[in-house]
Amino acid sequence: MAKTGDFTQLAFKLPGAASVRCRVFDVRGRRVREIADGIFGAGLHEFTWDTRDDSARRVRSGVYLVQLQVNGSSSTRKVIVTR
Repeated sequence: MAKTGDFTQLAFKLPGAASVRCRVFDVRGRRVREIADGIFGAGLHEFTWDTRDDSARRVRSGVYLVQLQVNGSSSTRKVIVTR
């Protein structure tokens, strides 16, 4: 997962319409941010996480997990935030 400054981008391609959910968790498993939750059409999609939580506060330095769920199947990537 690419990290540029205070932003992290996640790109993925769907072969057809799918239920997509993208969330960020801290290493203790607490949800930090809900990035997306809905039905997405076929094609290339990109999400950007601005390293802020659901209350728009900047998160602390540390390790975070970005979870992408597509039709119930889950993939998780580690992101390191440094301030």
